[in-house]
Amino acid sequence: MEVVRELTEQVMDECNAGTVELPSLPDVVWRVRAAVANDNVDLGKLARIIQTETNITARIIQIANSAAFAHLSPVDSAHAAIARLGLDAVRDLVTCLAMNSVFAHETSPFRQRILELWAHSRHIAAIAGVLGGVTPTIQPEKSMLAGLTHDIGELILLRYAEDYTELVDKPGLLDHCLSSLRGLLGSMVLHKWNFDPDIAAVPEHAEDWHRDTGEAIDYCDIIIVAQMHALFGSDNHPEDLPTMTDTAVFHKLPVSKLGADGSLEILQQARDEIRYAARALGT
Repeated sequence: MEVVRELTEQVMDECNAGTVELPSLPDVVWRVRAAVANDNVDLGKLARIIQTETNITARIIQIANSAAFAHLSPVDSAHAAIARLGLDAVRDLVTCLAMNSVFAHETSPFRQRILELWAHSRHIAAIAGVLGGVTPTIQPEKSMLAGLTHDIGELILLRYAEDYTELVDKPGLLDHCLSSLRGLLGSMVLHKWNFDPDIAAVPEHAEDWHRDTGEAIDYCDIIIVAQMHALFGSDNHPEDLPTMTDTAVFHKLPVSKLGADGSLEILQQARDEIRYAARALGT
């Protein structure tokens, strides 16, 4: 356990000193977020920023032409897609679509684990998007962003763990480090990235199954319930995972009125939408 203590001390010391090595968000994300934050945002300028990344441009247009907008005429430009989706939605979608580069670590000894983490994050994001779509006051695109980044602290810890041979060889020790640090570190990173506070808070509470903050629904609630749905029937769910209907957070969401089975049925009916969202967020 000495190695666990060493890694924990290193990460906490660097957190306190503000010197933690953060993954870099692509430049297009910063430029889009800055443009949207401007009260006098120019849609043409925003479109030109997005068009510097052809893959992101194509996916934004694809989303603007998805089933949710089937009753509208197709769009064929970034400018038209922005006008249809809205500034905040485009900001969050561009961030989501660029996240696959943050998870790209071809030479890491934890490469397989990182691939599994990215797949899990995309799946949670897709479920969160569906739940957000049927929850008043919650934005589906922002829900997806919360899902994609809820475990970002684990990715950063895996980078640090590469320097500790014992952790590479003993996944059990690594799991101990991850469970104790990833939430705190993840929220710190999202604050550093200037994400909205309601998104930055998610990593710290993403597995707080018995969270109860009153009637108002927030993105932490959405991600907790999304994870419960994803873990339902899974062989590797946490030992402390409660029955969904026994939690306050589930009963806050509108889908709870249908019960656990009804809630699962909604997600089953939306499975094509979930698969589509997961694919759109990257391989």
